[in-house]
Amino acid sequence: MSNVAELIEKIKGTLCDDFRLYEPYIRHIRFPHYKSVVDGTKIDFDFPLTVFVGENGTNKTSILLALYGCPDGCNIGNYWFSTVIDKVTGSERHCIIYGYKHLGANKKVEVLKSRIGFKKNPDYWEPSRSLKKYDMEPYDPSFGKSVGNKNNTRWDGIVKNDVYMHCKDFLPAFDLMFYHSHFNTTARIKSRQEFIRSRSKILNRVIKGKLSVYEFYGKQRIRINIQLSNESCKILSEIMGKNYREIRIVEHSLYTNKHAKTILIKEGDLEYTEAFAGSGESRIIMLINSILNAPAKSLILIDEPEISLHPAAQKRFRDFVLEQIIKKKHQVFVTTHSPTMIADLPEEAIKLLRIRKTDKKIEVLPDVHWKSAFIELGHEESESTVIYVEDKLSQKIIEKYILRKYNNMILPVSYLPGGAESIIKQHVSIAAAEKRNTFFILDGDKNYYPYEDLQSYFDDLKTNFNIEAITNLRKIQENQIPTCYNNQLQYIIEKMTNVSKIQFSYDGYQGKSDQEQKVEVLRNFIKFWENNVWFLPCKTPEEALLRSMNIEIGNEADFKKYFQEKASEELGEEADSEYIFNFQRRCINKLEDDCELFKHLNAVFANILD
Repeated sequence: MSNVAELIEKIKGTLCDDFRLYEPYIRHIRFPHYKSVVDGTKIDFDFPLTVFVGENGTNKTSILLALYGCPDGCNIGNYWFSTVIDKVTGSERHCIIYGYKHLGANKKVEVLKSRIGFKKNPDYWEPSRSLKKYDMEPYDPSFGKSVGNKNNTRWDGIVKNDVYMHCKDFLPAFDLMFYHSHFNTTARIKSRQEFIRSRSKILNRVIKGKLSVYEFYGKQRIRINIQLSNESCKILSEIMGKNYREIRIVEHSLYTNKHAKTILIKEGDLEYTEAFAGSGESRIIMLINSILNAPAKSLILIDEPEISLHPAAQKRFRDFVLEQIIKKKHQVFVTTHSPTMIADLPEEAIKLLRIRKTDKKIEVLPDVHWKSAFIELGHEESESTVIYVEDKLSQKIIEKYILRKYNNMILPVSYLPGGAESIIKQHVSIAAAEKRNTFFILDGDKNYYPYEDLQSYFDDLKTNFNIEAITNLRKIQENQIPTCYNNQLQYIIEKMTNVSKIQFSYDGYQGKSDQEQKVEVLRNFIKFWENNVWFLPCKTPEEALLRSMNIEIGNEADFKKYFQEKASEELGEEADSEYIFNFQRRCINKLEDDCELFKHLNAVFANILD
């Protein structure tokens, strides 16, 4: 298998001409009102593999189910339906909207599917006409007819083969009988073990004879009896790190009255069924077989494929999925809790699902770096103080400073890829809202002092507001902002961070109005920025390091070029990025304790450890 970076580049190379090779392709899905998802949520799909990550209870499977229900002929109600005990409630009708490119019209269109609720089938989901209240474009039947659309009131639904593999879809025949079925003893057979031994003789005849038909007690007992291809065995061997000679799947009702599958595995000199195999091994066989047999351009949905798989197998399975996307142009959606499954995937492939603390609704953060996603899930963060920086060089500078200054203090420093703007949008806003014991030391190019812009803004409003009076250490002090300026808090934040469109969550709760909560959330952000967000003394860590080495050179490009040239000079040939980074680390080790960079960090850590 190719490595993940090569596979991703190959996939990106197939995305030219607006997903033409993948059509029909679901471009986005919207949720006007669906389960616990925040009303109006929209998720764009800019990469053929989309991975949904989130804590338990964040509706990952529900969103997978909504995608399952998109193609023509697929009904969400097959899996999500109302009973007397589990009622589907709500005054507004549950619905989804998905977008795709109609090839005849040569434009992107949207299809609305709603839970209609017929008497005979109260959980039926039916395509509906476009609705203005959901910001849908009105359908023009004359234009639709002219471009080959068959329906007179709405755009035709997308036609796409659907392969849905949920985490509860495989219960082997042995497990169904041994663990989940009622068993009555007889005079001849006293235990479940004896019963399975007896019936396994019949199953063995079916396997050896490759029988697709076998009648027993007046019932046809065999549905499927297939041998997996050599290609399947080879792929499974690579993923599991084994040597499979042969794999056969038999779906039968020899053990119980319900049909279930037995998997016969021949590995090296061993021969065994799922009764002796691990649950991860059995499930991955079924997953691989389903994916390999899916027609080209299928919609493939996989719920938690990592269950019972060791990390190395998870990684190889992920790479197999990427290879199948390249080969057969599938559109694949996966839910997972595994960092291994999403490691090194592009940001546009990862969607983070999160429970809003205000109203317990589910919000979706798009295009999240894989490390960022799992920090949000608590995978890398403890209750102790954590410091986040923008890159590996900043991380090593600050780790060296802590070691020099505080000796054995355990103070974790992690870097968040994606750049300062992404960190502010995805992490600072969340840490501020949840009042985490988290600090950020960003590069100096984000250290804005918006005095002139803000003062000009408030002067235009004809106020006597003096922005200088509420600042300290180039930071705006939240407790000095008069309440009469609450309507300007969002503008103040945009100016002090130099980042627009930061997402904040505020809905009325605990007796507070939306506006009251909005003010509280925005003020908490300003307070967090004042106390928890700090900066390096220069625009980049390379510049800060060079100035502390008393090396004065030109612009930002020259700072990076200096290290590249010096590392190459030391090596005697052109240095790669790893060698340059190690050269920079050696430079950090040579810094004096009283250098300008460490003096600056003294002031920063005086505030962090206060």
